[in-house]
Parts: sequence; structure tokens; C-alpha cells
Amino acid sequence: MPASRNRLAAPSRTHTAGHVAGKSPSAGHPPNGHAEFLIAGIGASAGGLEACKGLLDALSGNNGAAFILVQHLAPNHESMMVELLSSHTAMKVVQAAEGMIVETNHLYVIPP
Repeated sequence: MPASRNRLAAPSRTHTAGHVAGKSPSAGHPPNGHAEFLIAGIGASAGGLEACKGLLDALSGNNGAAFILVQHLAPNHESMMVELLSSHTAMKVVQAAEGMIVETNHLYVIPP
């Protein structure tokens, strides 16, 4: 597995800075020999699309971090967020799924 990958956990688990909660790395060494990288959470209300577009317009597409967008979305409607945000960043934009590998320079959008 490449050095810049982690897995998305089920909602009951938490991740911080590339670590799985409850698993401490050795002093000064990343867990499992993987390089550490920032995983940033972005929260937005249902009306936050324009703000998200503005943020992505300002971010470098090669920033070495992973971003997870948590936006209030109606659970009974298909989301167009991936398509709507993809044109505002050079990062790869995907819908998040449990067990998915988290990679740098990616934006993960939670499903409705």
C-alpha cells in the first residue's frame, strides 16, 4: 500500500491526522510505516455549495492533504456534489464510502 493512504472507517470510528483512533504510533514513527498527512473535515449546511466552491477555488490541487466534506444533504435525493465541485479543483473529488482508501489531494464527499 502506498505511503499516503489510510482507510475511511465506519461512522462510529474516528481518524485524526492519518491515525486510526485507538492505535498509537511508535514515538516519531507513523503507524504501519505509512507517511502521515493531514485529513481536514469541512462542514457545510445545505446552502453551503457556493462557500465550498469558493474554498476549492482557493486551495491548491496538489496540497498533500485529504479533505472530507460533510454537508447536510437530503437522504432521499441523489447528490450532484461530486460533479458540481469537480470543476472547482484539480483534486480528485469522489463520494466517500466505508473502507475506502483515503489519499492525499482528494476531496471525499459524504453520501446523502
